[in-house]
Amino acid sequence: MKKRILFSFICVALIVGAFSLCFGVVSQKQKTSFDSGELAQYGEYKYYFSSLSEVEKQAYNCIIKEIESFPEKIKVPALDSEQLERVWCAVMYDNPELFMLGKECGVNTGIDGSWFYCDYVLDKVEYNEKKRQLDEKVSKAESEFSLLGTAFEKELYIHDLIVDGCTYVSPDKPMQSTACGALLDGEASCEGYAKAAKTLLDAAEIENYLVCGTAMREDGSKEGHMWNIVVIDGEPYNLDVTWDDPLGEALYDNKRYSYFNITDADIQKTHSFDSTPVGCICVDENYFMKTGKLFDSYDADMRTALAEVIAKESKSGKVDICFSSDEVYKRAISGLFEKEDIYRVLEVAALSSDVDFSTRQIKYINDDTHHILELILVS
Repeated sequence: MKKRILFSFICVALIVGAFSLCFGVVSQKQKTSFDSGELAQYGEYKYYFSSLSEVEKQAYNCIIKEIESFPEKIKVPALDSEQLERVWCAVMYDNPELFMLGKECGVNTGIDGSWFYCDYVLDKVEYNEKKRQLDEKVSKAESEFSLLGTAFEKELYIHDLIVDGCTYVSPDKPMQSTACGALLDGEASCEGYAKAAKTLLDAAEIENYLVCGTAMREDGSKEGHMWNIVVIDGEPYNLDVTWDDPLGEALYDNKRYSYFNITDADIQKTHSFDSTPVGCICVDENYFMKTGKLFDSYDADMRTALAEVIAKESKSGKVDICFSSDEVYKRAISGLFEKEDIYRVLEVAALSSDVDFSTRQIKYINDDTHHILELILVS
């Protein structure tokens, strides 16, 4: 789902013999001063920049100061291949607005210093037009979520906006791995979904960053993947917008919340991190916890609460609920569907709902991995 970033590193070693002292003097006089302070350019949430060394931060700043002018080369401090990879990943992951960047880059070092270069997938005119369109899309969304009160509400709006407006594709075009793919073209890979989420979360002033790893398909195969870490009140959460947008037709093609602000333990049931897990352990901003749809028992009180939830959300045609343990989840499956308690729940819900739905028929999708039930009302 995510293409690996390619790096082409070139270092030209100069052996100048008797002239080395002379060149050394010239180099000293013309030595360039590089800045390592974090720049405000492209937003304030630069997680990967903060993890760089001093010289890597200097190179990062050199690149983002000039890159939108589409230069053939940018002067940077000398970097080895590992440093270049860290810098380039940081530039790409911190700044999804730079969607014109290709996957290859390099550093050429000579007597006049070190020069960074990269490939571009758009020319300057194309980029500026796409950027204008993306800015308009983000501004329109911002005018909507700015009216919402909490970070959770804004994040939920952003999640639903992306899922409702985008279809997952395996990328065969560069824009499908960018925020433009998800927000403008309606087709994106996981990288495009995650970068769209970062773009909008940045606009909402919600701390966040991209993270890479692998995800396991239903057939057991694994593939590269990208999702988001969202930080609310100092606590990090995993957000995977892509995996909340299931593939399918008709009633099976609707957004879910299985991967909305979940812990490392929960996401590692299907995902693995390329590096050390982030340390997401809090559940306060989890979708099911926050919306009162996380149940830790199956009894009469739970069924009454479920009827209230169904009545409240009946206009949407479906309700997602989650159970705190495998034991409670299995008891709920047995009680609701094998013992047919669900029909009494529907009857109670119908009494306080303005929507007509069947109380004798219901469809559901069960997620055994995360103990989630998606209840689909029948008209």
